Amino acid sequence: MAQNEAIAIQLLDASIRKLAYTPVPYPFILGSNIAGTVAAVGADVKDFKVEDRVMRSTPTYVAKEAKWGGWQRYVLSKAESTAQVGVTLHVD
Repeated sequence: MAQNEAIAIQLLDASIRKLAYTPVPYPFILGSNIAGTVAAVGADVKDFKVEDRVMRSTPTYVAKEAKWGGWQRYVLSKAESTAQVGVTLHVD
């Protein structure tokens, strides 16, 4: 779970909000791209720790579950769709 500090408003988000472009169940929390600080991690998570700065993109609209929506203070994230911000990766 990350404390949300920034969101990206995509054209898809605006289209769903205004025109119901993709049917989603009501009530629904929009948004799939955020940046923030890790507030808690699950027992199986090895690559992230509390206070890591991260960004994430999850299939909010594919999953059609409000729990993944980015337009809220705290957001859930899957480790495989989350990346640390400000970390240099070295590939040999």
